[in-house]
Amino acid sequence: MRLNHVLIMTTDLSEMTTFFCQALALTVGDRPAFEFDGVWLYDDQNLPCIHLADRSDINAHQAEYLRQPKGSNLHSGLDTIDHLAFSSKDYPTLIRRLDQHQIPYIERDIPESEEHQVFVFGPDELKVEIVFSRD
Repeated sequence: MRLNHVLIMTTDLSEMTTFFCQALALTVGDRPAFEFDGVWLYDDQNLPCIHLADRSDINAHQAEYLRQPKGSNLHSGLDTIDHLAFSSKDYPTLIRRLDQHQIPYIERDIPESEEHQVFVFGPDELKVEIVFSRD
């Protein structure tokens, strides 16, 4: 089993799309014609990995899509995810891109590991971790 995608609810679809394109070099790609606004972002292997949706527009449409009874909150996600994490191999390019777009980040080494973390901070208090080998 592998993760297929993550749906991120945002208050500003354009701002969140720009963040992911600038910070992680994801690209906007094809998306089915759902009844709510959204964007699908693709990784460097041309796979859709991040789905974005307008927080104010999705709830009613998602309830209908999931065929939930009126008034049900079963379709609602919870605010339980702290951050998303990606693996990458091109540390210098990431840092140049973040600096170029003035995107805030913090770096850490994972204790007892040969891995280095870059935490990137985006719109709607989003936190993204990019993990690199220290080789």
